Amino acid sequence: MSREIALDIQGAEELAAEMQHLIDLAPEVLDKAMMKAAKGFTEDCNALMPTKYSFRKTWERKKITGEFGITSAIQVRNRAPHWHLIENGHRKWLYGVDTGGFVPGRHYAERTREVYRDRYPEIIGAAVHAAMQKAGL
Repeated sequence: MSREIALDIQGAEELAAEMQHLIDLAPEVLDKAMMKAAKGFTEDCNALMPTKYSFRKTWERKKITGEFGITSAIQVRNRAPHWHLIENGHRKWLYGVDTGGFVPGRHYAERTREVYRDRYPEIIGAAVHAAMQKAGL
């Protein structure tokens, strides 16, 4: 014995239309938010470095596109060939001879990453909230 139940919700069509608008709007808004966060990351990382470092200007931000052509991540890297030596440290060499010493890394990017573990969700959350408001939700 089965019963048929009818349910009529007032405003369901409008809600569905607003949600579809959010779905259409979200990729663009989140893409901009991720690029803004990546730019902020490089600026904050540069702020930790001495101004004399030439590789402060060698940052590259590249979009990683996922399924459906939507940006799923932003890759941030420093293109300077010696960046890893400053970041992670290196052996001491003098005229091609290993002196046995070690120059410790400065860990500018690592320290900035630690800050952005908490900051990034806030940036993206604010972008989602703004997109929802723009969509009328």
